[in-house]
Order: sequence, then C-alpha cells, then structure tokens
Amino acid sequence: KQWYQRRVRGARAQGQLQHWKVYFSSTTDKYTYEQVFKLDGPDLEVVDLPLVGFTAYYRGAVVPDAPPIVLGNMTSIGVQAYGGVYESYKQRGSGSLEMDYINLV
Repeated sequence: KQWYQRRVRGARAQGQLQHWKVYFSSTTDKYTYEQVFKLDGPDLEVVDLPLVGFTAYYRGAVVPDAPPIVLGNMTSIGVQAYGGVYESYKQRGSGSLEMDYINLV
C-alpha cells in the first residue's frame, strides 16, 4: 500500500485559469500519471493529492488498465493548466499559478 500523498502548499490561481493538474513522468514508463484540482479564489490554499488518485494517461487519453503509479520509476514532476481534446472542460485565456512548494507527506 502507498500511504503517501502529495501536498501543494500555498497555492493560488490568478487570471482566468482555475483548473490545474500535477503529473509525474519517467524515461522508462510510457504513461504519465496525473491528478487534477481546481483553485477557486484569490486566497492561498492547501491542496492534498493522494497517490491513489493519480490516473495513467497516454498522449492525453486515460488508460484504465494501466498499472498503478510507482514513485521509484518517476523521474520528473510537472504542473500544468488542463482542459483540452479529451476533457469535457475547456479553458482559455491567461492565468498563473503561484505555489510555495510541493511535498510528500
């Protein structure tokens, strides 16, 4: 079992973009593992992202039968605004995301 979760501390979105995702990728796995979150207001928020909530994607499409995330295989982490071809929600316009830090707790 994986008891860890990612915690984004002191996050705040500004501008028109409110929907964001954190993703892990590696040089050996063909999937990225992603989890989305929404920031509503101008106040700093704490965002908890349990590892069991990360879903496998391949080129932007969900892979339902992919193996669960193995942190030891991941070599990079990223944060991105989401909403696109395979998503029901579309975003447009400008925005920024401010974060104090991301940690594993």
